[in-house]
Amino acid sequence: MRAHGTKPASSYIPGLDGIRAIAFLLVFLAHASPPGLAHYVPATLGVTIFFFLSGYLITTLLRKEFERTGTISLRDFYIRRALRILVPLYIVYGLAELVDRFICHGPGGTLAGFLSAVFYYFNYGYALGAYGIALNIFAPLGMSVIWSLCIEEHFYLLFPVVFLALNRSRLSRNARLFWMVGFCVLELVWRSVRVLGHFRAAADWNYYATDARLDSILCGAVLAMFANPILGDRTILPKRWQAPIFGASVTGLVLSLAIRNNLYRDAIRYTVQALLLSIGSALLSRGSITGPSAGWSRPSSATSGGHPMCSTSATISCFKRSASACPCRGRCTWQPVWPYRSRLPA
Repeated sequence: MRAHGTKPASSYIPGLDGIRAIAFLLVFLAHASPPGLAHYVPATLGVTIFFFLSGYLITTLLRKEFERTGTISLRDFYIRRALRILVPLYIVYGLAELVDRFICHGPGGTLAGFLSAVFYYFNYGYALGAYGIALNIFAPLGMSVIWSLCIEEHFYLLFPVVFLALNRSRLSRNARLFWMVGFCVLELVWRSVRVLGHFRAAADWNYYATDARLDSILCGAVLAMFANPILGDRTILPKRWQAPIFGASVTGLVLSLAIRNNLYRDAIRYTVQALLLSIGSALLSRGSITGPSAGWSRPSSATSGGHPMCSTSATISCFKRSASACPCRGRCTWQPVWPYRSRLPA
């Protein structure tokens, strides 16, 4: 059922692990640093990165299943999410409650806080609290970060249905892209209206509420659906431009932290950062920054028993150690070139 590109042999992208590590460090340092120093750690960017990666990785799984089977098993999807997220969350929440009450001698969480974690509306406790609406939602020590998990769970609950509906519809690929991007634009407009209209506590609502933050996740979903390097979607960028554009996207992310305008900080920056992450992740996933020597090389006079030489130019990580990484799975004459000799297999 694939209509675009060629499916590569491996779905593992080491570069995304690096992006996830950066996001973790930003959030961790913001919470662990002294108040004076924590102010300078861009934890918000770390959260946006987590949202983006969640959208990209989950949508990649959905797309792979749909292309393999022609449908999405919603029951299996929700069971997998529950086992992977809900069960560990409840265990950690219970342990945090015990530590807070009996070791740290703190007040612990409230019943309302526990229910908000169980049913995933903890983030709206923060958003509504900024309006003076007290829901008595308090979590045990260390568990306040579950607000972001609530937003991701709302995405997991709704998006598989949307994905299945879009792909079963008669809409063209461009029309599906239009609807996805259009919703992201609506999110930006909604945040901007709240800021420009001087809505009370607009900054808090735009940060914590699901209806104002879904586009950070959807940008990852758009990349997974329409320009997914894991699934072999081709890039329209010439090879020589890919590394400079990747560098520009990283530079843009750094510069995006410097603008202090209220409209930008409370509305526009989430969109800008998600778009830059989309560009950078796509190029990083394609191996575009490993340099010209880190790829598949083709001997000039090679043949392979009548099998035509592989025409792919996909770059692979220098950590690959198996010839099966070639999309032709060893039937062609392409060979890995190792740019870092110290990393050659023993």
